[in-house]
Amino acid sequence: LQARLHAGAPPPRPGPPPPAPHPSAGPGVPVRQVFSEGNGNEHRGSFHGTPRGYAQLIHSPQVAELYHMSINTRNPRGHGLDPRDAPQPRASTSLLPGAGPGWSGILECPCTTRHHVNLSQGTINGRPFHSYCLEGGALQRDNNGICSLATYRGGMQCCVDGDVLLDADQPDHPIDTYFHKLRVYFEEPRPALQNAFRLYWQAEEWNGEYQIPQCAAGTPPADCVHTLTSRLTGADLLGGLQSPTDPQRLNCSAVTDPWCGQARDVVRTGGRYKLLYMAFHQHSPAVLEGTLYNADTGELICRNAPKKGTQVGEPLGETGYAVGIPPCVWGSEEEGLPPPPVLSLTTNLRVVAKYNASVPHYGVMAMWQGRGGLLRPVPTGSTVN
Repeated sequence: LQARLHAGAPPPRPGPPPPAPHPSAGPGVPVRQVFSEGNGNEHRGSFHGTPRGYAQLIHSPQVAELYHMSINTRNPRGHGLDPRDAPQPRASTSLLPGAGPGWSGILECPCTTRHHVNLSQGTINGRPFHSYCLEGGALQRDNNGICSLATYRGGMQCCVDGDVLLDADQPDHPIDTYFHKLRVYFEEPRPALQNAFRLYWQAEEWNGEYQIPQCAAGTPPADCVHTLTSRLTGADLLGGLQSPTDPQRLNCSAVTDPWCGQARDVVRTGGRYKLLYMAFHQHSPAVLEGTLYNADTGELICRNAPKKGTQVGEPLGETGYAVGIPPCVWGSEEEGLPPPPVLSLTTNLRVVAKYNASVPHYGVMAMWQGRGGLLRPVPTGSTVN
């Protein structure tokens, strides 16, 4: 079992060798699984689940890996206080006019004066800067500042484990200690239960994050919206973490990449699959909405928009933060759910991510994380392992 709780997609990194396929796993049952649909602080109040007849199946798990990201924005003077009154670096955009109440810019990992950027060597604090913006992709077309060290203002590369997100002339504060409990519940599968396989796409097209530039001065607040658009096909949702430029991307399996979407079995069962659950991963506080369209027909397939908190310091209801982003869920009429959309490998899709741009924002994400199902069972003798 490989479980990761994180702010989005982790960058590729070395890990233990994948387990060998188990001979008794059975058709359509993976030996690795990732649990991250509707993840992050913004999805605490979101529904997580699958329609009847489907579950996230896994055969005989032996190892669980937790990928946990936390940024301490707490006011050190006490609980329930406005985080904007807590110490923040000068680069924090929550301090700017028009930023709105109740949130801390530290959560966007601004690069502070404790981060030594060396343009000639291409490093931040001696660590090489990496840009994964696709050549000709959405971020390059928009000249997004995330793609160059010279215009990188904040995000994961200024948010390495142990970083203090204050300026060099600001004093450190006592370290807070907190406890994290993870409960994992499971049940033995019923014979007719099918695997709900992973679906995944980054609108930022494999850079993992991007920047929201501030809208032009004088723009009416209602029009102060940043839009990022990405185009893909039904096959692209199945390729896991591998870059869309990798010609072998759809040859993945749960052994080589637990984010892989059972692409081989979709091909074996006719080249089409159904959507079961789709959640759009975006960041507080500027998140507005994420939409998924069938670009061939213009049909809106799914829209996710956040529920916002209303009270400063209220657990699960904090002002300035998204506290839930309801996903799209499809199933049976008996469950009161709409019928699942069916995609082919060649269906053209369009993703649109929208953020408020009243002030700049750093390290935001726009990722579809979902689950799909086969239209018919996997033929005997095939494996998804």
